[in-house]
Amino acid sequence: MRWLAGLLVVINLGYFVWQAGQLPDASTASEDENTEAISLSKSDNSLTLLSELSEPPPLRLAPPPSCWKLGLFSIEAEMMPIAERIAGDTGSIKVHQREIKSKPLYWIVIGPFESIAAAERELKSILSTHNIEAFVIKEGDLAANISLGRFSNGLAAQKELNRRKQQGYDVKLHTQQLTKQQFGAELTWPTLPPEEEALLAEISKRSRSKELPFIFLKKRCKSIASR
Repeated sequence: MRWLAGLLVVINLGYFVWQAGQLPDASTASEDENTEAISLSKSDNSLTLLSELSEPPPLRLAPPPSCWKLGLFSIEAEMMPIAERIAGDTGSIKVHQREIKSKPLYWIVIGPFESIAAAERELKSILSTHNIEAFVIKEGDLAANISLGRFSNGLAAQKELNRRKQQGYDVKLHTQQLTKQQFGAELTWPTLPPEEEALLAEISKRSRSKELPFIFLKKRCKSIASR
């Protein structure tokens, strides 16, 4: 029994020694704690509350797109080459079209006849006996009529109509109002170099003085046009 008790004592001592070997060294533990404290201190210094932040710098908004109007042209095919050349690779083009009604015109005519040839024969007969200014209308709604005059003033046209009737002519009064197409283009660039902006301003100035056959009018763009 004595040897068994002695063995237990040895085992207990060995276990105690093994446990002591597993514990960290006091100096090492202290160094680790200091390192952790320093790390936490550095980490704490990098944390900033939102209330401690200074006001953010103002946002820099992109400048509005540069937009110019080109026009007006009576034929779109004449306008587009000019618009495309000015717009270049970075500009976009939006075409605008509108109809403009002219002031009414008043025609005093004889007819209509069955054909233009018939109207020409009648005109030849009239001119053989009367010295008047007249011609045959060969196109439009009044084709194959003989025109005795065209007036922009309605009262003057009515006065001439009555005079021709008193001369024995079988005349009629026709009111004609023509419409014509006009085309313009809106040229837009996301950004435009100052030198090109200045060039367009110079063109606009010369256009207003009738040095150039088209007009530029600068305006503020509300949206970017599409080609």
